[in-house]
Amino acid sequence: MIDPYLLDIREKESSSELLVELFRPTLEREFVQQLVPGKNGISAIKLPSEYLLVGHASGGDYSIRNTQDYVHSVMARLLENTRKFHGAVPLAMANVIDAYSTDEAFVRNVGSILADSCLNAEGCLY
Repeated sequence: MIDPYLLDIREKESSSELLVELFRPTLEREFVQQLVPGKNGISAIKLPSEYLLVGHASGGDYSIRNTQDYVHSVMARLLENTRKFHGAVPLAMANVIDAYSTDEAFVRNVGSILADSCLNAEGCLY
């Protein structure tokens, strides 16, 4: 008999792979080099020497209960906070996201919002 925990991880694995697929276009841009593609892959940002890299994280508005609206608030805050750094321009976003859900429609919806927000962010270097 297979432990239910292992079955749960296997189901979530396909959701995580869906996120990898949805996010792949966000890595196909200037200054981002995919060293090892795919899930658990490795990407690197290679900037010219006259650039300075600033990293930061941001959360959304926790009072928002609708998932789509919350995800939009995460992206809006991330971009807004990035622009507060003197002269900073959003370049790329990295995620430490693992799908906690096995609901493919839910994962696709949230992942699409994140990826589209990244790809369509006004003023980003791509």
